[in-house]
Amino acid sequence: RQVAEGLRDILALLNSNSSLEMVLDNIVEQASVLLNAGAVAIYRLHHQDHVLKIESSRGLSAAYISAADIPLGMSGTGRAALMHEPVSISDVTTASSSVNISFDEQGIELLTHLADQQYRAVLAVPLVGRSKDVYGTITLYYRDPHIFSEIEIGLAASFADQVALAIDNSQLRTQVEQNAIIAERNRLARELHDSITQSIYSMGLYTDAARLALMAGKQEVVDEYLHELRSLSRDAMLEMRLQIFELHPPILEQEGLVASIKARLESVETRAGVKSEIHVDGERRLPNHIELELYRITQEALTNVVKHSEAKHVKVQMLFQEN
Repeated sequence: RQVAEGLRDILALLNSNSSLEMVLDNIVEQASVLLNAGAVAIYRLHHQDHVLKIESSRGLSAAYISAADIPLGMSGTGRAALMHEPVSISDVTTASSSVNISFDEQGIELLTHLADQQYRAVLAVPLVGRSKDVYGTITLYYRDPHIFSEIEIGLAASFADQVALAIDNSQLRTQVEQNAIIAERNRLARELHDSITQSIYSMGLYTDAARLALMAGKQEVVDEYLHELRSLSRDAMLEMRLQIFELHPPILEQEGLVASIKARLESVETRAGVKSEIHVDGERRLPNHIELELYRITQEALTNVVKHSEAKHVKVQMLFQEN
């Protein structure tokens, strides 16, 4: 029952928006309790130098953590990551004579550190991701010599699966965010090309035409072209302000949603000749990601007002309630 509840809590955390660091810390704590370990560490494999480094831990000294950069294949942790299978050491004081595990000078030094901290037994299980890549290991440390049962190894493997899933989720979120950024950049590039670039090109044509008309003494044509130039320049300036506010609302993080919308109204709508007003009831700060989404929704609506509605007046009303 305790195991089921612990794994259920981890799954709930995995399905939330919690950071990877928070999820790993929770898994380390649950593993320590449910497997009766004196210490637990999650090692991540750094592929550029083939070294495993501690990313989250419980029960290990700062001295051990700073020294615990384990080469791939060395000691129980390094061998578990290399061989894609659990590795157990029943007693670290005699492990250096094992024929199954390699220990260099650094590995023996780490075993000595463990013995100094009175950790005698070690169980390391690899973290295997969705594409069968090994992300590292979850390693458990015990005070007394210990022969690990299949049940204990199986439970440790369950925690390893949860860690791998958490890393997979984190990588997928990052990939989604990167794809969204690329899509947004492409959209902005298209809009810049379709609006501002074309406006500037047209301004160049009208400038050349006005110069030729001026040389020919056609004052009425010159006036007409200058009027078109002024209209185009205003449209281009409006579009540029819209794009700037789309790229980054300047004061959203510092002052919040209401201040950002007020700034937007003053910088875009008012300068575009649209009278604007805003009414706010119950104002308070919301989580950053929610304020950003609400700002984007409002921004899109206001952009449609300016570009398409031909309205002379726009009013924004905001009501903050408990929920």
